[in-house]
Amino acid sequence: MRHYFVAAALILNGLRTFAQQPIPHPGNISSFDYDSSIVHSNKMFSPLTSKDSAHYKRAKVLKSFIVPAALIGIGFWANYDGDGDKGDLFNKYAVRNERMEHFGTFHTSVDNYLLYVPIAAMYTMDALGYKGTHDAWNQTALLVKSEILMNVMVFSLKNITHEQRPDGSTYNSFPSGHTAQAFLSAELLRREFGKNYPGVAIGGYVVATAVGAMRILNNRHWVSDVVAGAGFGILSVNIAYLTHQNKWPLWKKKPENLSIMPYYNGSAGGVSAALRF
Repeated sequence: MRHYFVAAALILNGLRTFAQQPIPHPGNISSFDYDSSIVHSNKMFSPLTSKDSAHYKRAKVLKSFIVPAALIGIGFWANYDGDGDKGDLFNKYAVRNERMEHFGTFHTSVDNYLLYVPIAAMYTMDALGYKGTHDAWNQTALLVKSEILMNVMVFSLKNITHEQRPDGSTYNSFPSGHTAQAFLSAELLRREFGKNYPGVAIGGYVVATAVGAMRILNNRHWVSDVVAGAGFGILSVNIAYLTHQNKWPLWKKKPENLSIMPYYNGSAGGVSAALRF
């Protein structure tokens, strides 16, 4: 019987000693540092948000097509029904006549170079350390995809429509390739830096609009060519962004098996946490 009393006394003494130990303060669990962008990029830890819904994705796709589809539609309408009849949006021949009357001797080659200025501005901002939506690798991937899409659409349509230029030189007027390239460049610059630097996005579109105006003033394109070209330039960028997976460069390793493991460090503060890879 005496052995039972001894065992009970030892157990009670151990419980009293444990009760006297300091309890770690739970507030310190939020004091550790971690890269929240990495944690939230891991699907295991990302909460379900409205951006994951099918409705949000459909709305995003629809929004990407509204403006370019409107420009392309107006361009087609003006090209095939822009002769001044009732109901025309605008008369492309009247615009050409105004050009001939007021800018008959106008000629410049600046538009051949100005169309690439927004792209140069994008890479310049990267070099200066300004943060865009993507890094330079992914920007280049988006640019290449956009260029391929734009060239396929524009030059295929040029051959199909076989429209004569206003100066009578060739039959590949519709749509304007220069304008498409300029608005592609401007839209890419806007998508990368427009959110944080809206002035840069506005500047890119001012340059693109100037290119379109010069194509008309140079008598190389009808106004319908320019409007449609702007739509195809914007559309190609929007399709590239909708289909982009942000995986460039392909050899770039990404963190795997990300988890947050709490541990007791033995101090009075007690509880900390660490990222395990």
